[in-house]
Amino acid sequence: MSKVVRVMGYSPNDKESNPVMKDFTKAFRNYKRKSRLKPMKPNFLDYVVFSGVIIGIILILFSFFAGGNLGILGGIIIAIAFLSEIVSIALH
Repeated sequence: MSKVVRVMGYSPNDKESNPVMKDFTKAFRNYKRKSRLKPMKPNFLDYVVFSGVIIGIILILFSFFAGGNLGILGGIIIAIAFLSEIVSIALH
């Protein structure tokens, strides 16, 4: 196994010839520690998604007791909420 790794260019001892270490240093070159300490603030769509997930869970639980198609409706609401969260992340 070590011969295959050496042929591929991966060397645990030499960081300059190790492409994994090169990619790691390039990825975190502009990392700022202060940005990690800032609290994240939710926007309006985050609250809408959270309420949609809660309503969907309540409908699914209610369908266990009342029967009917409320569980399916709750699942659809949860799926739409998660898809809108993906859109919200893309917009930021």
